[in-house]
Amino acid sequence: MLQPINIDAQIEALLAIVIQQFELVDELIMNGFQESVYQQLQANEGHINRLDTATTKTVSMVMILQMPKASMFRKTLASYEVILFLEQTGNALMNITDHIQEADLNSSDYVYFKTVLRNMLISIKLFCNTVLIAFLKNDKEQVHQLLDKEVFIEKMLKEVSGNIVDAFQEIPLTKQELTNIVAISFIARLIKKIEDNVIDILKLAIFAFEGIDVRHK
Repeated sequence: MLQPINIDAQIEALLAIVIQQFELVDELIMNGFQESVYQQLQANEGHINRLDTATTKTVSMVMILQMPKASMFRKTLASYEVILFLEQTGNALMNITDHIQEADLNSSDYVYFKTVLRNMLISIKLFCNTVLIAFLKNDKEQVHQLLDKEVFIEKMLKEVSGNIVDAFQEIPLTKQELTNIVAISFIARLIKKIEDNVIDILKLAIFAFEGIDVRHK
Protein backbone atom coordinates (compact mmCIF):
# COMPACT_ATOMS: atom_id res chain seq x y z
CA MET A 1 0.00 0.00 0.00
CA LEU A 2 1.26 3.49 -0.85
CA GLN A 3 2.31 5.70 2.04
CA PRO A 4 1.55 9.45 2.11
CA ILE A 5 5.25 10.19 2.52
CA ASN A 6 5.72 9.18 -1.13
CA ILE A 7 3.71 12.24 -2.12
CA ASP A 8 5.87 14.46 0.08
CA ALA A 9 9.06 13.05 -1.44
CA GLN A 10 7.79 13.76 -4.95
CA ILE A 11 6.75 17.29 -3.98
CA GLU A 12 10.25 17.84 -2.55
CA ALA A 13 11.75 16.71 -5.87
CA LEU A 14 9.46 19.09 -7.78
CA LEU A 15 10.28 21.95 -5.42
CA ALA A 16 14.04 21.42 -5.86
CA ILE A 17 13.72 21.76 -9.64
CA VAL A 18 11.47 24.83 -9.40
CA ILE A 19 13.96 26.51 -7.04
CA GLN A 20 16.70 25.83 -9.59
CA GLN A 21 14.48 27.44 -12.24
CA PHE A 22 14.24 30.58 -10.10
CA GLU A 23 18.04 30.70 -9.91
CA LEU A 24 18.48 30.21 -13.66
CA VAL A 25 15.96 32.96 -14.44
CA ASP A 26 17.78 35.25 -12.01
CA GLU A 27 20.99 34.56 -13.94
CA LEU A 28 19.27 35.57 -17.19
CA ILE A 29 17.99 38.82 -15.68
CA MET A 30 21.45 39.62 -14.33
CA ASN A 31 23.54 38.69 -17.38
CA GLY A 32 21.10 38.78 -20.28
CA PHE A 33 19.76 35.92 -22.38
CA GLN A 34 22.12 32.93 -22.71
CA GLU A 35 21.26 29.95 -24.89
CA SER A 36 22.94 27.43 -22.57
CA VAL A 37 20.93 28.65 -19.57
CA TYR A 38 17.75 28.62 -21.65
CA GLN A 39 18.39 25.00 -22.67
CA GLN A 40 18.82 24.05 -19.01
CA LEU A 41 15.53 25.80 -18.19
CA GLN A 42 13.79 23.84 -20.95
CA ALA A 43 15.29 20.55 -19.75
CA ASN A 44 14.16 21.28 -16.20
CA GLU A 45 10.69 22.17 -17.43
CA GLY A 46 10.50 18.73 -19.01
CA HIS A 47 11.44 17.16 -15.65
CA ILE A 48 8.77 19.26 -13.92
CA ASN A 49 6.11 18.06 -16.36
CA ARG A 50 7.09 14.41 -15.90
CA LEU A 51 7.19 14.69 -12.10
CA ASP A 52 3.89 16.57 -12.16
CA THR A 53 2.25 13.68 -14.02
CA ALA A 54 3.79 11.03 -11.76
CA THR A 55 2.92 12.87 -8.54
CA THR A 56 -0.66 13.52 -9.64
CA LYS A 57 -0.98 9.79 -10.32
CA THR A 58 0.39 9.02 -6.84
CA VAL A 59 -2.18 11.34 -5.24
CA SER A 60 -4.99 9.62 -7.15
CA MET A 61 -3.78 6.18 -6.07
CA VAL A 62 -3.54 7.23 -2.42
CA MET A 63 -7.11 8.57 -2.54
CA ILE A 64 -8.43 5.37 -4.14
CA LEU A 65 -6.39 2.71 -2.34
CA GLN A 66 -6.00 4.17 1.14
CA MET A 67 -9.36 5.96 1.50
CA PRO A 68 -7.76 8.38 3.99
CA LYS A 69 -9.56 9.79 7.02
CA ALA A 70 -10.65 13.43 7.09
CA SER A 71 -7.35 15.04 8.11
CA MET A 72 -5.28 12.96 5.71
CA PHE A 73 -7.90 13.46 3.01
CA ARG A 74 -7.49 17.24 3.37
CA LYS A 75 -3.69 16.96 3.31
CA THR A 76 -3.80 14.76 0.21
CA LEU A 77 -6.09 17.20 -1.60
CA ALA A 78 -3.82 20.05 -0.55
CA SER A 79 -0.83 18.10 -1.88
CA TYR A 80 -2.56 17.92 -5.25
CA GLU A 81 -3.02 21.71 -5.23
CA VAL A 82 0.65 22.15 -4.32
CA ILE A 83 1.62 20.03 -7.33
CA LEU A 84 -0.52 22.24 -9.58
CA PHE A 85 1.05 25.33 -8.01
CA LEU A 86 4.59 24.10 -8.70
CA GLU A 87 3.69 23.27 -12.29
CA GLN A 88 2.12 26.74 -12.73
CA THR A 89 5.18 28.38 -11.18
CA GLY A 90 7.39 26.53 -13.64
CA ASN A 91 5.21 27.84 -16.49
CA ALA A 92 5.38 31.40 -15.13
CA LEU A 93 9.18 31.23 -14.94
CA MET A 94 9.35 30.04 -18.55
CA ASN A 95 7.09 32.95 -19.54
CA ILE A 96 9.50 35.30 -17.76
CA THR A 97 12.32 33.71 -19.75
CA ASP A 98 10.48 34.44 -23.00
CA HIS A 99 10.22 38.13 -22.06
CA ILE A 100 13.93 38.22 -21.17
CA GLN A 101 14.74 36.74 -24.57
CA GLU A 102 12.79 39.50 -26.34
CA ALA A 103 14.24 42.31 -24.23
CA ASP A 104 17.65 43.98 -24.24
CA LEU A 105 18.28 45.21 -20.71
CA ASN A 106 22.08 45.57 -20.92
CA SER A 107 21.99 49.37 -21.15
CA SER A 108 22.71 51.39 -18.00
CA ASP A 109 19.15 52.75 -18.32
CA TYR A 110 17.86 49.41 -17.03
CA VAL A 111 20.24 48.72 -14.12
CA TYR A 112 17.70 49.91 -11.54
CA PHE A 113 14.85 47.85 -13.03
CA LYS A 114 16.99 44.71 -13.25
CA THR A 115 17.94 45.15 -9.60
CA VAL A 116 14.31 45.45 -8.50
CA LEU A 117 13.23 42.48 -10.63
CA ARG A 118 16.03 40.37 -9.15
CA ASN A 119 15.05 41.42 -5.63
CA MET A 120 11.44 40.45 -6.37
CA LEU A 121 12.51 37.09 -7.82
CA ILE A 122 14.85 36.26 -4.93
CA SER A 123 12.22 37.28 -2.35
CA ILE A 124 9.52 35.10 -3.88
CA LYS A 125 11.93 32.17 -4.33
CA LEU A 126 12.74 32.24 -0.61
CA PHE A 127 9.07 32.71 0.30
CA CYS A 128 7.99 29.80 -1.91
CA ASN A 129 10.67 27.50 -0.50
CA THR A 130 9.87 28.38 3.12
CA VAL A 131 6.11 27.95 2.64
CA LEU A 132 6.39 24.54 1.01
CA ILE A 133 8.87 23.24 3.57
CA ALA A 134 6.44 24.33 6.32
CA PHE A 135 3.65 22.52 4.46
CA LEU A 136 5.68 19.32 4.11
CA LYS A 137 6.68 19.42 7.79
CA ASN A 138 3.08 20.07 8.91
CA ASP A 139 4.39 23.15 10.73
CA LYS A 140 1.13 24.89 11.65
CA GLU A 141 2.79 27.65 13.66
CA GLN A 142 5.11 28.69 10.85
CA VAL A 143 2.28 28.60 8.30
CA HIS A 144 0.31 31.08 10.41
CA GLN A 145 3.39 33.27 10.87
CA LEU A 146 4.08 33.27 7.14
CA LEU A 147 0.50 34.21 6.32
CA ASP A 148 0.89 37.32 8.49
CA LYS A 149 4.25 38.20 6.91
CA GLU A 150 4.44 40.90 4.25
CA VAL A 151 6.76 39.97 1.39
CA PHE A 152 6.82 43.45 -0.21
CA ILE A 153 6.24 42.11 -3.74
CA GLU A 154 3.21 44.39 -4.19
CA LYS A 155 5.28 47.39 -3.08
CA MET A 156 8.09 46.51 -5.49
CA LEU A 157 5.60 46.01 -8.34
CA LYS A 158 4.20 49.50 -7.77
CA GLU A 159 7.74 50.84 -7.60
CA VAL A 160 8.61 49.31 -10.96
CA SER A 161 5.40 50.53 -12.61
CA GLY A 162 5.75 54.07 -11.29
CA ASN A 163 9.41 54.45 -12.13
CA ILE A 164 8.98 53.12 -15.67
CA VAL A 165 6.51 55.93 -16.32
CA ASP A 166 8.81 58.53 -14.73
CA ALA A 167 11.90 57.31 -16.57
CA PHE A 168 10.53 57.04 -20.09
CA GLN A 169 7.35 59.11 -20.44
CA GLU A 170 8.98 62.13 -22.13
CA ILE A 171 11.58 60.30 -24.22
CA PRO A 172 11.02 59.19 -27.84
CA LEU A 173 11.22 55.40 -27.72
CA THR A 174 12.49 52.92 -30.26
CA LYS A 175 10.66 49.65 -30.91
CA GLN A 176 13.26 47.79 -28.82
CA GLU A 177 12.88 50.22 -25.93
CA LEU A 178 9.12 49.71 -25.97
CA THR A 179 9.71 45.95 -25.96
CA ASN A 180 12.04 46.37 -22.97
CA ILE A 181 9.49 48.39 -21.00
CA VAL A 182 6.71 45.88 -21.72
CA ALA A 183 9.02 43.01 -20.72
CA ILE A 184 9.93 44.63 -17.39
CA SER A 185 6.25 45.23 -16.61
CA PHE A 186 5.19 41.69 -17.52
CA ILE A 187 8.05 40.09 -15.57
CA ALA A 188 7.12 42.07 -12.45
CA ARG A 189 3.46 41.07 -12.79
CA LEU A 190 4.30 37.40 -13.32
CA ILE A 191 6.38 37.44 -10.12
CA LYS A 192 3.44 39.04 -8.29
CA LYS A 193 1.17 36.28 -9.64
CA ILE A 194 3.53 33.65 -8.21
CA GLU A 195 3.31 35.39 -4.83
CA ASP A 196 -0.51 35.35 -4.99
CA ASN A 197 -0.37 31.61 -5.62
CA VAL A 198 2.04 31.05 -2.72
CA ILE A 199 -0.38 32.85 -0.39
CA ASP A 200 -3.16 30.58 -1.67
CA ILE A 201 -0.99 27.58 -0.74
CA LEU A 202 -0.55 28.99 2.78
CA LYS A 203 -4.31 29.29 3.18
CA LEU A 204 -4.74 25.79 1.76
CA ALA A 205 -2.22 24.49 4.31
CA ILE A 206 -4.31 25.92 7.16
CA PHE A 207 -7.34 24.12 5.71
CA ALA A 208 -5.33 20.89 5.44
CA PHE A 209 -3.99 21.09 9.00
CA GLU A 210 -7.00 22.50 10.84
CA GLY A 211 -10.04 22.10 8.60
CA ILE A 212 -10.53 25.89 8.65
CA ASP A 213 -11.15 27.50 5.26
CA VAL A 214 -9.52 30.97 5.17
CA ARG A 215 -9.08 31.12 1.40
CA HIS A 216 -11.68 33.85 0.91
CA LYS A 217 -10.71 36.02 3.88
